[in-house]
Amino acid sequence: MARNSCAPDNAHGTSVTHAAEFAGTNTGTPALGARHQTIFRARTLTPIAIALGAMLAGAIYTWFVGEDVNWDWQNYHEYNVWALINGRYAIDALPAGFQTYFNPTVYFPVYYLRHLLPLPYGLMIIGAVHGLNLLLIYFLVHVLLKEAATASAIAAAILIAAVGPMTLSEVGTSFSDILTALPILAGCILILSTDDARYGRYVLAGLLIGAAVGLKLTNVVYALGAAAAVLMATRPLLATIGLGIGGAVGAVLTGGAWGLMLWRETGNPIFPLFNAVFQSAELIPMNIMDW
Repeated sequence: MARNSCAPDNAHGTSVTHAAEFAGTNTGTPALGARHQTIFRARTLTPIAIALGAMLAGAIYTWFVGEDVNWDWQNYHEYNVWALINGRYAIDALPAGFQTYFNPTVYFPVYYLRHLLPLPYGLMIIGAVHGLNLLLIYFLVHVLLKEAATASAIAAAILIAAVGPMTLSEVGTSFSDILTALPILAGCILILSTDDARYGRYVLAGLLIGAAVGLKLTNVVYALGAAAAVLMATRPLLATIGLGIGGAVGAVLTGGAWGLMLWRETGNPIFPLFNAVFQSAELIPMNIMDW
């Protein structure tokens, strides 16, 4: 007896249809669409919720700890911006020590927020911006752990990052380490998420990390780490070139004008650092680390 292509009837004579018979049809589309929509909402709303929560936490923490009166702010963070605005670099002689010649660009936002807004509201805005580091930690964990990035793992990483002693000591302050951590973390995420089809991400990563170096020279340690990391890429030469080009452009954009001024005035683009190398006549030929 030939086998009928239709599904067999059940005991009551009702035709039974197998799910396999609907494969390739639109019957399951509503359920599949709903599932995709749920995933899309989770992937979109979760980062937004973390960003808002982190910014709120940074602002509230800043309000509780009170006004930032750290020594660096009193010594050179405020002075360097004020001196540049008021043309004091041609008059004053090292009032803030060797930090007098550090790039003041990164301190402009906190300078104006402190002077234009009543306390503690300007600092709360800075604290909220600092909180965005936790959003980047969320993305970094996703890139590193991939499928293993469970909610508990992500929450643990964000909590550890949020309550670190150095983190808490800099939230809502004029310190630039926590502010320049934003482009550095973003650059690391781009490097770790790059594949053979998206080598342009190395250029963008270099741009971000280079910008952080231009704003604060000690961030060069992260640039060196990034350069070592891309050696593990599928095509390390191409990755290194992309990272290097982006890094050079980023550093010039944020620190080029300041370095050019120092070169013109002192003969050392990072004066007074590494003066044993650059031999500026404004300082004895020795590296600042020797002091």
